[in-house]
Amino acid sequence: MKEVSYIAVFERQPEGGYSVTFPDAPGAISEGEDIKDAWFNAREALELWLEACVEAGDSLPQQSSIEAIAKLAPGAQLQLVTAAAPTKAVRINVSIDEGLLDRL
Repeated sequence: MKEVSYIAVFERQPEGGYSVTFPDAPGAISEGEDIKDAWFNAREALELWLEACVEAGDSLPQQSSIEAIAKLAPGAQLQLVTAAAPTKAVRINVSIDEGLLDRL
């Protein structure tokens, strides 16, 4: 796993709460009753989206600048969200003490 960060757009909804989108991760969409809930839900949505990207064999998108995203969503609250992105498994050969291996 490696950590990656993307800028999230938090928008207050008229009926209450916040919606969250990631311009660099279309499909990573979330919401929350307050800003704290929205942030935690956004992180989970981003992690699920990143996992789907890796499973599909797609590369992770480059992060846009905050200025570019601010132009797309004037007046919205922007916040950096960091999530764990899965990486592919790598096969390695390891030498280990036989006694330690027995205990595993």
